[in-house]
Amino acid sequence: MPDALHEQFKGFASHIKTAMLAQYFLPVQLGDPRTNIIETESTSITLKAGDTPFGTYQPDSSLAILDHRRPFLVVECAHTQSAKNVIRKARDYIYHAAVPIQFVVVIYIETAQPAKTAILTPNDTVSVSIYIPIFTPDAEVPVEMGTAIERLEVYPAATTETFTIKWSDVNCGSWEKYLAAHALSPNLPEPTCNVPMAALSDIAQRLAQPPADVSWDDVPSGPRRSGPRQVTPEPDIPSSESASLPTNDGRSFGSESYVPPSHDPSSDA
Repeated sequence: MPDALHEQFKGFASHIKTAMLAQYFLPVQLGDPRTNIIETESTSITLKAGDTPFGTYQPDSSLAILDHRRPFLVVECAHTQSAKNVIRKARDYIYHAAVPIQFVVVIYIETAQPAKTAILTPNDTVSVSIYIPIFTPDAEVPVEMGTAIERLEVYPAATTETFTIKWSDVNCGSWEKYLAAHALSPNLPEPTCNVPMAALSDIAQRLAQPPADVSWDDVPSGPRRSGPRQVTPEPDIPSSESASLPTNDGRSFGSESYVPPSHDPSSDA
């Protein structure tokens, strides 16, 4: 049964999608990238030995382009399940998935005490490995499982590491075939996205327990204790500014913004 920490860290797929949007990974010919870069938690991946199915996995989260049934990246969190078990699952994804899986992101959550809430302590550790298939020039199936990121700590130490996703990694065919199919210049560079692993450090830091000299009453999202509050937070003031995501051709996708009501001076009387 996934626990509270597990539920938080599987959201790393959302951060990867955000990076792909920010770096204009999806060509404009494929439409709105917000809907065509697909994040899902409900995709079942069939495992096969040769042509014979022998099981299914449902990853904690996954990413696909255009078709949610063909994910190129899956996320698995190792907290309630052992590291040994999750590495075995990574091998199954690489060698036996009916759909080619190009990245298996394994997030290891090691807590000093059983975690009942989504809170990390300074004694806990979060690290990540990213497994990838390795091919030889003549091989149609992976010959071994390699790593794009090898057991990198992201908490308590932060990281500035990245990993790269290329067009050839997202199960949409080669970039050369895409250019030819859309009558585009063969000189257009292949889309790439550099994904910052710092996003995992950010998730962990948001879940970190405050130091002992900080009152829980000072933490708006933390548990409350009885007694007077030591700090009265400033009220939230809605912002009238909002960001929109431009496309390659200068258009902007819609965004919601707050419009304050007009003030009627006569109401002050």
